[in-house]
Amino acid sequence: NRHIRAYTSFTKYECLELLNFLQENQIVPDVITFTTLISKVNNYADAKYIFDLIEKQTYTRLSHVKPNEITLNTLIKKVNTVGEGLELIQNVSNHEKIQLYPDIITFSTLLGKAKNTDEINLLEEMREYYKIKPNYRYLNKLKFKR
Repeated sequence: NRHIRAYTSFTKYECLELLNFLQENQIVPDVITFTTLISKVNNYADAKYIFDLIEKQTYTRLSHVKPNEITLNTLIKKVNTVGEGLELIQNVSNHEKIQLYPDIITFSTLLGKAKNTDEINLLEEMREYYKIKPNYRYLNKLKFKR
């Protein structure tokens, strides 16, 4: 994981090569490995592809490696739109194996991507649905956006 963190970025194919190398050498990647790889790719589609490898259990067993809130928040940083982020949240929270739920960092990241009042209102509805309490930083960002 330290070696992976040393790199600035990876392409999806470089990530797959690395995961294949680990598999060939009987090294099971952990959640930190996947989270780091997600952080190193340059776009959401590639990041989501790497994230989906966890659920598909291509390189590990889900019982061994399950994504956590840090993994979700790393992936949320890669989304292009608020809608894409909200769809991701719904998919991972409703997924029977993953059951990963957002936190205030998730919503704060998406708030930074909001481009209009409708998107802010959608975010606020979803935040209230998940019963996520706003913190000082989130409230300041919300005030600035409105």
